[in-house]
Amino acid sequence: FFHSTLVNDYKDAEFIVETTSDLGTGIFDISLYDGNELISQFTQKAGDKFEARQLSGVKLWDVKSPNLYRLEVKLYEDENLVDTYECRVGFRSFEKDRHRFILNGKPIFLKGVCKHEMVEQSGHCPTEEQVRRDLQMIKEAGCNFVRLVHYPHHKRTLDIADELGLMVCEEPGLWWSNTANPAVAEGSLNVLRRTIYRDRNHASIMFWLCFNECRFTPQFLIASAK
Repeated sequence: FFHSTLVNDYKDAEFIVETTSDLGTGIFDISLYDGNELISQFTQKAGDKFEARQLSGVKLWDVKSPNLYRLEVKLYEDENLVDTYECRVGFRSFEKDRHRFILNGKPIFLKGVCKHEMVEQSGHCPTEEQVRRDLQMIKEAGCNFVRLVHYPHHKRTLDIADELGLMVCEEPGLWWSNTANPAVAEGSLNVLRRTIYRDRNHASIMFWLCFNECRFTPQFLIASAK
């Protein structure tokens, strides 16, 4: 789990890379790249407290300049490489100030559309080229935001949104449902939890919605927030 805080008037950053291992032991070797340039490298032991790292002069991710970095994590057990993980990350802050959204310290108005994961030629299994074409057209139409309705979309959709500078939100697949039903509520929360774990490192993801047009209870809203 990569997360960061922008400091010094959004010029620098403090970031943490949270790592876990089913082995319970081992050494994580963590590298952060700007293109092909290694800009930060460190190790941390499984189970140790995560330490914040400092980075000066970061290139921010925003809708006009979607700068991305590459994070590489390797797990060693007794000096043997047992696992690797790689993803792209971005430095940005997204906050709410009363009725305004704030991206990297500046107010931003969300201009966007709802997008289902389906196309005429491929049904519910669009190709990567079709997804990229749709998102590119949304961007070229003047939008900066896409609501990915009403269920988790393919992970590659988030990758493309990262590249294009499109803010997105996701949903767990609830519509016209009664969240007072324990089976419905728990199933939806499980999907939402897994979606957050899968996509939380994406620079483009701004927030998650917990349902669409449903009968909901205060308990379900509290559980979603947790």
